[in-house]
Amino acid sequence: MKLDNTVFDVALKFAEHLNGLICFTSRDSLCGKLYAFVCNPTTHKFLKLPDPPVPLWNYTDENKCDYYLFGFDELSNEHKVLYIDVELFKLTTIEIMIFSFSNYSWRKIEVDLPLGMSAPRCFSRTGSSVCVKSAIHMMLRNPLEILAFNLTKETFYIVNKHPEAVPNTILTSIYPYAKLVKINGLLGVACRDPFNVEEWHKVHIWMLQDYEKRVWVRETVMLPPKSQIQNRGGGPYPFDSISMDEIIFSPTVLSENLISVPVYNMKTKCFKSIELALGHRFLAPKLVHVEQIKCYVESLIPLQN
Repeated sequence: MKLDNTVFDVALKFAEHLNGLICFTSRDSLCGKLYAFVCNPTTHKFLKLPDPPVPLWNYTDENKCDYYLFGFDELSNEHKVLYIDVELFKLTTIEIMIFSFSNYSWRKIEVDLPLGMSAPRCFSRTGSSVCVKSAIHMMLRNPLEILAFNLTKETFYIVNKHPEAVPNTILTSIYPYAKLVKINGLLGVACRDPFNVEEWHKVHIWMLQDYEKRVWVRETVMLPPKSQIQNRGGGPYPFDSISMDEIIFSPTVLSENLISVPVYNMKTKCFKSIELALGHRFLAPKLVHVEQIKCYVESLIPLQN
């Protein structure tokens, strides 16, 4: 699939997928307007979302930041896109809109942030969001905590991470060495401690096994010696889960058109490697930079043109 007149900058790193659909953003220039797209790789169809109904000056205001988050409302059985527009220098200014795939239109909502949280903190997120239990989750910094938005109730709330997951220190507030992941349908926090020599070859994955009671369980992954797992975003973090027991980690480039994808098995506690050849699937395989590797389930969900 090819899109014209787009610049795939850092925004593309936050591409998200749910039920066979992929949502990503791009710009028409390096500092230009942000656009959102949803595509279905199975049907080779994509939809460019209409612009949110915000004032035109908002698109070019240097003092504001905006982003799109992808989610699925289990109660209404539909995909939704959450648009957040933050005025960085106005502590109380934030606009929230929801794009619904049932009528392909935007709707502005009035919602309060959790007590004590200012609008700019909504843009202090790190890494991609994760949708679990009809709620979109994002990790915020300063301090490090998980902010969730329930698509059914249309409310924000805080999900407390396990106290051992990532300590709230000055260093982790600046660069948390942690990211949200979705493992076997569960919300997860993958983290590591690069400042502890004994922890260099470990990645801890905390999974929220019981969402309502906030029960976290930990899986400690021992990276193989001289690991070929590529460090991205501060560490060799997991990207996705393939099955109930297998977790995908950061891929490594082996040659011009060949990459190696490490897969960890939680039962055997061992890694295996899957080699993928880019070849004719890309217009210029030698120039491809792989940002994410995810498990994809084919779907025939239609997209309106």
